[in-house]
Amino acid sequence: MKVLSHALTCLALVALTWADAALDPIYAEVGGLAGVEHINAGNYQAYFDRNVGTKTQLWTIYRKPCSNSALHLKTWREFVRDAPNKYTYGQTECLMDETRTVKDKFCQKHERGGYPTILLRKDNGWVEVKAQLTKELFSAAITTAKSTAASP
Repeated sequence: MKVLSHALTCLALVALTWADAALDPIYAEVGGLAGVEHINAGNYQAYFDRNVGTKTQLWTIYRKPCSNSALHLKTWREFVRDAPNKYTYGQTECLMDETRTVKDKFCQKHERGGYPTILLRKDNGWVEVKAQLTKELFSAAITTAKSTAASP
């Protein structure tokens, strides 16, 4: 009886997890990726390094290339290493565009342990959003990015 009860409890937890994922599609954690949290918002993807402190959380939001719909990553470091437009500043790995000012501004801010930063990548560069990293604000940032990218 105890075994059956335990099995039913496990099934209920799994069902709740699936329901939560279905209700909140903007947030999903990639299983098996050490230190990486993944957010999927359609064409915009975010990878969050969980190994850093809360004041230096690094979210990189980028537009997923159409040619690579199934992106497989093993670690955050590998993602940064293999990503296009990567930029390394001291011990901080960043994904940047070709504008040096934007690169330096973001990396220095990240290394100093300032406020959490969200970078939205458009085709012509990065847009910075200063915010606490909540799902609601991330959702709003994605909406802003889509509307900005759509504008001429």
